[in-house]
Amino acid sequence: MYHLFKAEIVKLLKSKSFLICCIVIVGLSCVLVGSYAMMKEMYSSEAMTQVMEQVGSEGQSGMQEEMQKELGMISDMTGQNLVELAFTGNTIQIMLAVLVGIFVCSEFSGGAMKNIASRGFSRVKIYAVKYIVSIFGGELLAVVCVSVMALGGSLLWGFGDISGSFWGDFAKFLLIQFLLNAALAGFMVCISFILRNVGISIAANIGVLMFATLGLTLIDLIIDSDSFSVGDYWIGNLINQASTFALSNSVIERSVIVSLVMFVLSFVVGALFFKNSDVK
Repeated sequence: MYHLFKAEIVKLLKSKSFLICCIVIVGLSCVLVGSYAMMKEMYSSEAMTQVMEQVGSEGQSGMQEEMQKELGMISDMTGQNLVELAFTGNTIQIMLAVLVGIFVCSEFSGGAMKNIASRGFSRVKIYAVKYIVSIFGGELLAVVCVSVMALGGSLLWGFGDISGSFWGDFAKFLLIQFLLNAALAGFMVCISFILRNVGISIAANIGVLMFATLGLTLIDLIIDSDSFSVGDYWIGNLINQASTFALSNSVIERSVIVSLVMFVLSFVVGALFFKNSDVK
């Protein structure tokens, strides 16, 4: 199993898909940093001040308060804020779906998986290795994105205040986000092993990521409960809820529980399906 694991790591790091995903995520991260820099410049301009004064003079106090709140957030932007924003917007998640879809399904379309299975390796071990290496690749993508956002924000506006409990909060934030990212990667590996087609797997993983939130929102509207929300237990929503250094205990608890459940389900379902299916 060690040699299989080593071979998969080398295959991942040398693959063009991984390199392209890293380049794309660096480019998208740079675009996001540039966008926030432009927004900060625009919000600090004299024209924006005049717009806010005009809105206030027209009696739209609510809109003015919202604009002032957003202005304050943009004006105080630092590298820390961009690290928090790195996990929102689905940039990492979409590139993760692309990487996992190609890394897993290309083995089936190219016949490599049949060759590996014919060497006498246990199907469960093959799945486990692919599962772990895919998660490793997903975490590397997240590291690249966070690093670019942190570096870009720090060069433009500084990293921000690191006194007090910052490092403890920062560590918790990263641990929870990387845990959720790993659980999502495991879920995508399971889907990819079931579908075994690069294009369909990528589309399915992105589709589930996008439309599950909408579907669960509709369910919450039907349930109409003030004490419980189904959407709070969907990993896509948890990633957004956990995108702050000031994590609440409830978000941490739900993130850990949902991640562990997704790890178990995605591994067991994927391994059983792969074990009991033919490899062509």
